[in-house]
Amino acid sequence: MDSDAYTLAQVGAESFQWECVVLPDTEDEEAEIIASQFTVVGSVVVDSGSGSVFPPCSDTAGRTIDFNSRGDAAHTSLSSPSTGRPAIRSRSLQQGRYRVTLVFSRGTNSTAGALLPSKLRQSTTSADITVVAGSPPIITSAGVVGDPVKISSSVRSRLRAAVTLGTGEAPAANDLSYRWSVDTSDTVLASRVFATPANVVEVTLRPNVLLPGSLYTFIFTATDRVTERSTQSRV
Repeated sequence: MDSDAYTLAQVGAESFQWECVVLPDTEDEEAEIIASQFTVVGSVVVDSGSGSVFPPCSDTAGRTIDFNSRGDAAHTSLSSPSTGRPAIRSRSLQQGRYRVTLVFSRGTNSTAGALLPSKLRQSTTSADITVVAGSPPIITSAGVVGDPVKISSSVRSRLRAAVTLGTGEAPAANDLSYRWSVDTSDTVLASRVFATPANVVEVTLRPNVLLPGSLYTFIFTATDRVTERSTQSRV
């Protein structure tokens, strides 16, 4: 909004420049870091820092997020940072505190017909954002494939689970990690019971390992790789 009510034709092009930095966990830590950048020499306060004292925002894969680029991997298809509307995909930021700063500029002479003002005008604003962990994964089902009351120890039975994100959305390939285990103190049985890797949603039980007439409890754990929150289901 132009407080002097100039039109775009009068003041020329406008631009948005975004910056995002990662803040310490608490405001007290933030204040200490900022204060450490200044020293007093005689009666003069000297800024010994250079640039931002906080690291730039990065996504959950460790890549720096460019808030000024619509093509950045963390942005949604609706992102339009050049018009003041950057949009970051869900699950792009780790838990923590962030500061997003916008520098809005008007008055460049790059637009033909621009009349006033004669030099660049800028306004800056910042917003602190805290990203918190969402709900843990939701295990919608977990059990023996075919859902029998009993299984035969001499055949290859299968266990299968179905999971969504805490939002109810279907997880992408690397959103969640999985683990099946058996609740037993018999370490030999526990090491042999799974015929397939136990870090997937469906596993096969090795025949002739479980003892006939025994009752076993299998545990399925789903963990969100971003929030590190877990959910378990016992079968």
